[in-house]
Amino acid sequence: MPSPWSTIIEELRGALNAAEPAAAHIAFEIPPDPAMGDIAVPCFQLARSLKQPPPQIAARIAEVIGAHPLVSRATAAGPYVNIVIDAAELE
Repeated sequence: MPSPWSTIIEELRGALNAAEPAAAHIAFEIPPDPAMGDIAVPCFQLARSLKQPPPQIAARIAEVIGAHPLVSRATAAGPYVNIVIDAAELE
């Protein structure tokens, strides 16, 4: 049985892929500071493939991911997107 976190990551990956097919293999990381969020998305690799600045891509991803029902908050922070998962979804 998959863990709740792997299910959440796959849900978010699906939402991203629907909005931006180039994001199909984007990495999800744990932020270095828990105050930043539960999950972080670095946008450097995607910036290379899309030939756009990472902060611009991060802003777009934050908008898409922020609308997902599993997400409490998604914030673009420079070239990263910091995501806070709705705590009720983890129970």
